[in-house]
Amino acid sequence: MASSSIPIDDFATLSPPSLPSIEVDTSTCQVCHQAASKYKCPRCNVRSCSVVCVKQHKADQSCSGERSKTHYVPMKEYNESNMMSDYVYLEDVSRQSDTLTRHRIKDNKTTSPADYKLKMVVKNARGMGVLYDMLPAGMSKRKANRTNYSTKKRQLFWTMEFLFCMDDAQERVMEHSCPGNKTLQSVFENMLLSEKPFGQNSYATIRHQVRHFVDVDMKDWVVALKKEGGKRNTFINLTPHMDDTLMDCLKGERVIEYPTVYIWLKDHMDCSIQLEDKYTEQPQDSNKKGSNDSEDSGSTSSGSDSSDDSDSSDADSMSDDDDDDNELLDSDKQHSELQDGNALEHDDNQKVDGEQCDSTTTVGE
Repeated sequence: MASSSIPIDDFATLSPPSLPSIEVDTSTCQVCHQAASKYKCPRCNVRSCSVVCVKQHKADQSCSGERSKTHYVPMKEYNESNMMSDYVYLEDVSRQSDTLTRHRIKDNKTTSPADYKLKMVVKNARGMGVLYDMLPAGMSKRKANRTNYSTKKRQLFWTMEFLFCMDDAQERVMEHSCPGNKTLQSVFENMLLSEKPFGQNSYATIRHQVRHFVDVDMKDWVVALKKEGGKRNTFINLTPHMDDTLMDCLKGERVIEYPTVYIWLKDHMDCSIQLEDKYTEQPQDSNKKGSNDSEDSGSTSSGSDSSDDSDSSDADSMSDDDDDDNELLDSDKQHSELQDGNALEHDDNQKVDGEQCDSTTTVGE
């Protein structure tokens, strides 16, 4: 029986049998198969004609109707539109991650010890009078900040940035774990003068870099705190507060992450630098307060000469709080006398520097 044989070389020219192509009619709705199609599903490209068919398609095929942002795209078909889609997708993931981090449960110690430490720093810094703020997670200044609060010692240990300015050059020194109860001068002495400084910096290198400041007395320095949110070249003058603690120096000032302190030599200080005096609370002037109260009453009563004379003599030795109480009593007495119609004429001698002195009433002879 003869068998037909096909040469091996002919196999290369053989082609698979052609299959009939299935053409999908995109002109009609693929859900109801009746009306003309108007819409195309972004996810699975199914054609539909109405909202009813769109909803039916989603229900039948469990389709979300949203374009897939992570589906595979061959390199041949990859274009600028796909690249922008990937970029927007990655940005959206990063934004959602940051949003979830910000909205964690507050004051929950078990969620993240690091977050709890940050909350303790913010809480205690603000409780001590510092206008303290933090930057979003991921910022370089946030990463460099190691400020922490010791619950055992009940004090803050600050990260501080020192910028030693000499002509147009600046030497930056980052000092960590600066105790809040130490004076500003002691921090400089530990960093530049102490034989056994505490800390982990390479102090020998630092002292060489800022040798121009080490060689002169600290009295020839100008020390200032960067004013956050203020105008450029505007600083808070800390030179008169070198003997104050760090917390006293920072009290009432705005600090973002950690304080930044600038140091100049008096002879090499830029004339464009503007120094503002640090705000310190002063006791209220009782004389000024008494004057305002008397002006509101419209008249100064001299109905009780002996009582006023004794009050004025005792006021010299009394504290500011006692002065305020006495003046309030005098003001009430004056109001009552005005209501009774017993107000008397003003004393012409009650004037100081051309203005009426109504705070502590002095009756002329």
